[in-house]
Amino acid sequence: MNKDQIAHFHRRGYVVIPHYLSPSEVALLVEECDSLVNHCAQDADLVEDFGCVMEPLNVGLVDIAKCDQSRIKHDPVIYRRYRAQVSDDMVPDILLDKMACLAAAVLPQERGIFLLNEQYIVKPPFQGQETTFGWHQDGQYLPTDFQGEPTLACWVALDTVGFQNGSVVVDPYPESPTGANTGIAPTLLTHLDTYRHHHQTAAQRYPPAPPLLSASGPSNPDTGLDQITMDPGSVLVMSSLLRHASPPNSGSTLRRCWMPQYCCRPLLTPCTQPLNVIYKSPSHTNGNTKDSQSESPSRAGSDGTQCAQSYPSSETTTLVAWAVPALQL
Repeated sequence: MNKDQIAHFHRRGYVVIPHYLSPSEVALLVEECDSLVNHCAQDADLVEDFGCVMEPLNVGLVDIAKCDQSRIKHDPVIYRRYRAQVSDDMVPDILLDKMACLAAAVLPQERGIFLLNEQYIVKPPFQGQETTFGWHQDGQYLPTDFQGEPTLACWVALDTVGFQNGSVVVDPYPESPTGANTGIAPTLLTHLDTYRHHHQTAAQRYPPAPPLLSASGPSNPDTGLDQITMDPGSVLVMSSLLRHASPPNSGSTLRRCWMPQYCCRPLLTPCTQPLNVIYKSPSHTNGNTKDSQSESPSRAGSDGTQCAQSYPSSETTTLVAWAVPALQL
């Protein structure tokens, strides 16, 4: 991202990065997306059963060995190995390296960049309002204690997208009456507390949400809403506090997108079960990432599979976040 794009993200809560992924990278993701759609359609309905959302490692396509089911949340070698089984071993590189660089450009510099979640969002045609996503902020889907945590989504168009086929409509952060969210130095927002205060203050200025979207578009053209139109490979980077929605797919073909989400530190909570899936990238303090791809000690599982040794765990704290070192900066 350049400095103007970074400033736009912090001022309005989002920014579009045109043609960030190459045609060959887009082709890999489209092929993977289509294979997941075909897999899920064998026994379920994409809209009714999946809500148009597919998480690659959670649709039954990859059999994760029992001894790796916790370690995959922490170890980059194991994670990449399983993630590559979904389709192509280049996809983890796009996910954990290239896309994570966008997150690193705007998120606070705490302990690295962490992959919060990954999903394909596919809207079939001729489904009417069933493929509408109402107004929401992504942060509201985190556990309550973490809804103010700095996270972002990278919404990647895999087709040419616009309002007609159900692209995203964003409600930009309202401008401050005093100009408080203009002219702020992006370097100041690399600190966690400053970033959190700035984005929370901007989002608190939202008025009540506008009417739900319909195929005819927002009812009031003066609402200031931005109807996102993008070519394949372009990326909409959104703060977790940005209000957005998407209308139904009124076109005649699938509308496909890929959306990894990132945060800047692991999220820990006292509980007995993980509440979300998040992956860790290495700290990029002073550019030192030498340990990020080191091979992990391993042992043989009962089924003969080589399984990494378990991390020591706390009796009172469960890692909500996945923690796979990934980003190379």
